[in-house]
Amino acid sequence: MRPLFCLALLSCGLAACSPTMIVLRQPATGQLAECSTGVLIASVIDNVEGCAQDYAQQGYQQQTP
Repeated sequence: MRPLFCLALLSCGLAACSPTMIVLRQPATGQLAECSTGVLIASVIDNVEGCAQDYAQQGYQQQTP
């Protein structure tokens, strides 16, 4: 039971490392866009990734911190 508990704690810790804010910039205009959330839930993080992909299809480029 203890190894299972440790694995669960490790999984939660790694989930917290996922990005909750992605900043993108349109190279032609310099306009910035932001996809973010304040909640650390995997399904919400997937929505942030989807938001960033939508902007990328419009020509925005993800900025590195």
